[in-house]
Amino acid sequence: MTWWLTLLGSAQTQHPSKPICRAIRCPLPSCCVWRCLANKHSLTNKNDAFGKNPRVLGGSSDRVIYLKNDALFADTGSRGHRSLVGCGVKPHKTNPTNHSCTKKTKSTARKNPKSSSEEEEIVVRGQRERARIESEEATGFVQILGRKEALQGARTLGEILRESAGVQIRSLGSWGALTQASIRGSTPGQVQVFLDGVLLNHGSMGGVDLGDLPLGGLERIEVYRGFVPASLGGAMGGAIHLVTREGGRLLRWGMGATLGSFASAKVQAHYQHGVGAWRWGLFANYLHSGGAFSYYDDRGTPLHTGDDQSEALRQNNDTHLAQVIGRMGGRWGKVNLDISHLLAWREQGIPGLGQFRSLEARYGSLRNAGQLRVQAQQIPWSQTRMEGQIQWLQQSEVFRDPLGEIGVGRRIIESGRDSLGGTALLEWWITPHHRVQWPLWMRWEQATAVDQMAGGRALAGGQRVHGWSALAYQGQMAGEWVTWQAAMRLEGAYTSPSVQTVGAEEVLRWYPTGRVGVQIWPWRPLRIKANVGRYLRLPDFSEMFGDRGATMGNPALRPEQGWQWDIGLQWRMHAPSAVLRRLEIEAVFFGSAAQDLIRWLQNSQRTLVAANIDQALTMGMEARLLLEISSWLRVEGAFTLLDARNLSIAAFEQGRQLPGRPRYDAFVQATLQRSWGRLFYRYHFLGENWLDRANLHALGSRHLHGLGAVLYPARLARKWGIDVPWEGLRVHLDISNLLDQRMTWVDLQPPLPNRTQTPQAIADIGGYPLPGRAFFLSVHWEFF
Repeated sequence: MTWWLTLLGSAQTQHPSKPICRAIRCPLPSCCVWRCLANKHSLTNKNDAFGKNPRVLGGSSDRVIYLKNDALFADTGSRGHRSLVGCGVKPHKTNPTNHSCTKKTKSTARKNPKSSSEEEEIVVRGQRERARIESEEATGFVQILGRKEALQGARTLGEILRESAGVQIRSLGSWGALTQASIRGSTPGQVQVFLDGVLLNHGSMGGVDLGDLPLGGLERIEVYRGFVPASLGGAMGGAIHLVTREGGRLLRWGMGATLGSFASAKVQAHYQHGVGAWRWGLFANYLHSGGAFSYYDDRGTPLHTGDDQSEALRQNNDTHLAQVIGRMGGRWGKVNLDISHLLAWREQGIPGLGQFRSLEARYGSLRNAGQLRVQAQQIPWSQTRMEGQIQWLQQSEVFRDPLGEIGVGRRIIESGRDSLGGTALLEWWITPHHRVQWPLWMRWEQATAVDQMAGGRALAGGQRVHGWSALAYQGQMAGEWVTWQAAMRLEGAYTSPSVQTVGAEEVLRWYPTGRVGVQIWPWRPLRIKANVGRYLRLPDFSEMFGDRGATMGNPALRPEQGWQWDIGLQWRMHAPSAVLRRLEIEAVFFGSAAQDLIRWLQNSQRTLVAANIDQALTMGMEARLLLEISSWLRVEGAFTLLDARNLSIAAFEQGRQLPGRPRYDAFVQATLQRSWGRLFYRYHFLGENWLDRANLHALGSRHLHGLGAVLYPARLARKWGIDVPWEGLRVHLDISNLLDQRMTWVDLQPPLPNRTQTPQAIADIGGYPLPGRAFFLSVHWEFF
């Protein structure tokens, strides 16, 4: 079994006022790491030591530590690079928080006659970031998706998240189209999305469009299911934290291109470098998709199949997307500085719902988001850590419907969303086993919208000052066998309309929330976790103020509130046998009871009004499996069972399933991997779900299959005895929807005497069909 669990325990219990190793500042026993740094080592070749993807862990002016494939390497400046593999870290038999350090040496004189020194080895297994994140959120369930090379092909952020347990993705269909996430049966608006700590959710809108966020520019994706760390706040449905790539001390740059079905293409490039303690990186991406795929069109007559078109062509469905991410950071004494910025531009057509096609409607947006973070260790006291961040978010949108193909009447709406805020965090380790955090978050945001076709008439808009403060505690008992977490939050919002609306007035409200959780670690591979807490979601501006047209706001809306709970286990074993290299099993039971859910209702004037009327009870189970057999087979899967019941007082919907919540969601991927490439197979099943509250109109279930391959030409050529200078080149081939499933059958409710089923196009959202079989070929080349 690998030592990453041991390192996690060390990270949780080590006192931050006493850095274990100032040269690397990572949770490793000082006797092992410092001895290997201080002693002389035989030097290794730079390329042999660093391979393809070295990662900077930290360092001083004369030593920088890199992590590559769970091995440590030290850069000693003019003296070269040396491998720090040895000096094994072994847990104490009775107390896992204590470590013994045994030094293993081997003579290198035979290999290097010129060197009479001995090379020590430090066996360091695990992922430092994973240990840190799971230490921060010890009792919650978090899944960390790293920047694997297999994820850098034609796949999108939504497709990667779709494979996580408990996460459902809803897309409008084409490559790069609008994509939103739901976690454990939540609405997209109840899921908070962060980019380097910047909250992308805005008071004027519900969910965040994940299609605007590039996958290639990310270092990792943190998926918090249900409960999130106190430093990120609280969310009814969980959170998704996207962390962009950091720079490195080594000069590194690369480029890639993708060609695919439906006139799709993508080009991207990245650059990373650093000098001394400073590093920077830049990522750029441009994507285009024609979106003209064939789909099944029932022509709006689901009970009559004589006029159906099985090869209807999706029109006005093109997408143009450009993204740039820049990040720069460094260390100055005890202070770390980090700044990142995202610029995303989108222009796309709006094809309309199914048979109701639109040929001229368009949508465009421009998003700016960034942050400046300052972190200080041992300031103001030796047992504390301070962090401050300034965040900004600006987005402008244009919706053009000059022919009135969508909605009511002809409209050209220009809207803007702006926010500016900051966060502060004070962390105090009272003892090595007890930590207190005091996070503070505040943001000002406003939204405006005008209709240019109506002479610049102002539509929905508002301003809000939103903030919260929390007091969080994490402690350990019986060594590290029991971990407790508790947090109390006080959230406040001051909201005022920027457009005169009947009944709208300035409102200041306060809302207390909180959570408590426990983790029991009875045996090294096994963890048992349980959590319970209360969270809320504030109504957005459109729900409170409407648009003075088809929708009318309700300033008296109450926030959506609810209780959440979960209990589950995690089983992780590394190298339990010679054949089985890795085994991870996770099973979680969860539930939520929500009240005051916000819904749009039609009144007698045929306009929509937002109201608090719903209650809901959601119960479910999620499971995840990861299996690595030898060095050539990897199997991973996820399964979600969801039962989301509507508890409204309305008789026609009471006890029915909530719309848009599939009961079953399953994913399996099998990968055959060799040193020169990988071949993988994917299978995704999504069960039937409902379009309406009365459960009369359903979206059918679907079975989607996919194939793919990743090839490293240089490694393959060396297998044949040919030496080629293409070490950084890799080729991806992705085939999605292998069986070209574009239509499914759904049960009629109620059934007819002569018919019980009807054909329907497969879709995430009713009226927006998904494409059939698609091919994508990607080429990436990295340089050092």
